Amino acid sequence: MTLTTPPVDRLAALGPAIGVPTWSDTQLAALEQYAVWLTTEAVVRGGIGPSEGARIWDRHILDSLVFGIGLAPGSTVLDVGTGVGLPGILLAIAQPDLHVTLLDRAGRRIDGLHRILSILDIDVTVEHADVRNYSGTFDRVVLRASLPIADALSQVPPLTGSAGEIWFGLGRGTDSKAMNAWHTAPAPLPESWSAELVTIPDGVLDSPSWLLRIGRW
Repeated sequence: MTLTTPPVDRLAALGPAIGVPTWSDTQLAALEQYAVWLTTEAVVRGGIGPSEGARIWDRHILDSLVFGIGLAPGSTVLDVGTGVGLPGILLAIAQPDLHVTLLDRAGRRIDGLHRILSILDIDVTVEHADVRNYSGTFDRVVLRASLPIADALSQVPPLTGSAGEIWFGLGRGTDSKAMNAWHTAPAPLPESWSAELVTIPDGVLDSPSWLLRIGRW
């Protein structure tokens, strides 16, 4: 697999938007260590495709870090269907004072999460459960590629309490494509909720990518 060192210029472009004015040597080392794990052990565990090494930073690491845009220090975060820890582990590296919970229903993935968290030595909670049977209240619930929008809106809102929000990954493409994916989804918003596309800073990703922010405001 092809693996490059951290793209410090693009990390610097994203940093202020996710509460990282300057990336420390410790953070950069953790990002690189996690990247290596994703392209080795995570591949064996089926969490990353064997051909993803060449674009691990663009399509997995930076693509996950954008879920931290505007996230207040000390926030509680739930990563639903986290798989190999994307994006939750990366948010915890970027903002160590976050309270991050990784949720997944697959036992093999849970074992992998404990393995990488022991390697990185970061404080993250891991929960082995289905989101439909899970309870708690979080400031932000993130879903990178784990549930269709309709399923997310039927299962996740109770986990946000009265002031939390849901961030949903719409994938790559133009803004019109992203909005079309939202408007054509059979997923009416809960009463009193709103939705908006999240703008990602220029110079961070290798192509347009879109997040949907859903909450009460």
